[in-house]
Amino acid sequence: MWDAVNYVKWQLLRGEYSNYAYAIQSINSDIFRKIEYPVSPELDASNDLTCARLVEEYMPLAIARPFVEEFITKDLIHTVNETANQIQKAFVQRVMGKDWLDKFTKDQCVEKANAITRQIAYPDFIKVDKELDEYYNEMDISSGHSFFEVVAAVRYFNIEKEVASYTKPIDKTQWLEPPTLVNAYYYAPFNQFVFLAGILRPPFITATWPPFLLYGSFGVVTGHELTHGFDNNGQQFDKNGNRVKWWTDASIRQFQNRTQCFVDQYDQYSLLGVEIDGELTLGENIADNGGVHTAYHAYKNVMNGKRVRKYGGYTEDQLFFVSFAQLYCSQYTVDGLEIATTDTHSPDPVRVLGSLVNSEEFTEAFQCSKGSKMYPSDDRCELW
Repeated sequence: MWDAVNYVKWQLLRGEYSNYAYAIQSINSDIFRKIEYPVSPELDASNDLTCARLVEEYMPLAIARPFVEEFITKDLIHTVNETANQIQKAFVQRVMGKDWLDKFTKDQCVEKANAITRQIAYPDFIKVDKELDEYYNEMDISSGHSFFEVVAAVRYFNIEKEVASYTKPIDKTQWLEPPTLVNAYYYAPFNQFVFLAGILRPPFITATWPPFLLYGSFGVVTGHELTHGFDNNGQQFDKNGNRVKWWTDASIRQFQNRTQCFVDQYDQYSLLGVEIDGELTLGENIADNGGVHTAYHAYKNVMNGKRVRKYGGYTEDQLFFVSFAQLYCSQYTVDGLEIATTDTHSPDPVRVLGSLVNSEEFTEAFQCSKGSKMYPSDDRCELW
């Protein structure tokens, strides 16, 4: 009983650890340094990084303003849009070639892929002084407030804004995550993918990268998010974001048979002795595989038959896959992996391995020998 009570108390404290005494901050920091951040700085209230994190958490639109003004250019936005256009085009082409889908379902999938909307970088109003000031106008803070009182006031402001939205019609133009977050995501109820300003930086993208680097990195990210619209969760939502049955029974059965292949495949993987749960990670694994396949298809469309050159002994086709793998260059501890068993993403090395063993294009690019680690057999899992 007391263990449960202590757990609840700790969760409440942990949510506000940055606002308490250093002793509490230190306990929280020690825990997460052990399982996730082996070399992270001390989380001290006097630490500039800690203060920056708090401002980003509680006033994300205000702190995003100088960031986007410095880093998000018109050329970059153009590159993001053009890449997304090419990814959508390639995905539609791939759908049209799927013989396991009947014509009705295939047409529905094409309509949904073409109907996907996007949000890029940040909401426009944050670059307009008057509109940004109006957004924060009701925030009640002053220099006379203590640090804790300021945080409480900001939290109250954010909660009030959220609660006020509950009685209003759904706004599919709203931004659900702060612009500075290093993330891209697909949201099925809106049939929308979002590329936040924080991810529009190397190693994900620059406006001047050649196709093999651009599509091997940001193209894969875009393809990953688009594929989420057609994974085991996204497949349940139609082009308008409604959770309805929009596939035929025959195509649903084919889909389920093919997704089981991914479950069985990833169940065989482990990292540092920690086994991967193929069922838990199914949606992300489908998106990883679909992202690589679609991005490579888009890359080849953009190349349009141009001669493949070499750089440093590697062909452009090979460097596409190197660019993809570089995104997931990571270090893990055993403790961190055990905590990660609740994560719907496979550990990063497995995300790369699992996707590439299913890629015939990877096998051809590197001339992998059949029976090798990266080409174990011809029985590959394939969906999108």
